Amino acid sequence: MNVGTVVMLVVGILLVLLGGAAAVGALILGWFFVVQRADGFITGPEGTLRTQTHALVSERLDLVTDDQSPTGLRSEDIGRLLVQATALDPASAVFVGIAPVGEVEAYLSGVAHTVVTDLRFEPFEVTYRDVPGGDTPAAPYAQQFWVASAEGTGTQQVEWDLRDGTWTVVVMNADASAGIGVDVRAGIHIGLLGPAVLALLILGLVLLAVGVPLLLAGAVGLGRHGPPPPGPVSAPATGATPVTAPSHPAAVPYPVHLRGDLDEPLSRWLWLVKWLLAIPHFLVLFFLHIAFVVATFAAGIVILFTGRYPRALFDFVMGINRWLCRVWAYAALMRDEYPPFRLDQGAREPIEQVSVTPPAGPTGTGQP
Repeated sequence: MNVGTVVMLVVGILLVLLGGAAAVGALILGWFFVVQRADGFITGPEGTLRTQTHALVSERLDLVTDDQSPTGLRSEDIGRLLVQATALDPASAVFVGIAPVGEVEAYLSGVAHTVVTDLRFEPFEVTYRDVPGGDTPAAPYAQQFWVASAEGTGTQQVEWDLRDGTWTVVVMNADASAGIGVDVRAGIHIGLLGPAVLALLILGLVLLAVGVPLLLAGAVGLGRHGPPPPGPVSAPATGATPVTAPSHPAAVPYPVHLRGDLDEPLSRWLWLVKWLLAIPHFLVLFFLHIAFVVATFAAGIVILFTGRYPRALFDFVMGINRWLCRVWAYAALMRDEYPPFRLDQGAREPIEQVSVTPPAGPTGTGQP
């Protein structure tokens, strides 16, 4: 086996795997790019939040970027946060604000409030944690620590550029009274979404453009060994009964002999660990099946235009199938012999020759 061929196959598989992952990432981000609103925000479904305390507080939002990052990106370069809140009572004024966690904790110290610890959609479920207190807070809009806030009746919307730090979102009645019921929707605008989609798409195409030819070259090189050579054929046993071929004119006599041999000696304990011993084979076969898919697709294109399955690709694909069958036979306790790490089926035992006698013709000469 040529080492260079194996290297090409391995490198090709890795590049195809990375290129496929990049392409899938581009498709996922592209879907978000398509479904974003006209203002560029990607929003989730609306949900209703209720509490009998003075404030609804989100879990802390930690934003930290490395100043030494080679990209030079900061949190504010990544995107913007959107929060919308609408009071269930149309006549009630609602307040929405974003502020540092420390400032909010000091503001609500001794005040009964509720922390939203978990929020799930489809179905909509909210998990709360109540913080007890007996004080009445000052009006929220009069505080100076909010980095973004809105107050009034109807739908109130806050947009905020992400920044490094630890932040939280607070929803209250505008008069700071207890008992809150609001419909809330959140969203995010990712400024780099479009460039990220384009970059991932280009990266995926480049990796696939390089990886697919390398993979196919490696597959063709390994498949050029051709079909496994036939094993030695033993002479027919003395007194063996000849097999008469069918008399149907379309039938072509073909000597086929199927035989199953019991492995000797059989291990009494090996079946306990066969599934574990087969794991290296399954790991290799996982990567080989990436090559299997690419080689089969390439062969399909060739067949479409030429009507012929390329022999080297056929032997490569069949070699993977033979390898997989050997491993499954081993893991399923059908044999004790550990399967080899190879595409061909290896040495085979001699088989008995089966003589085929054509049916007698009209003249009784034995010729059809």
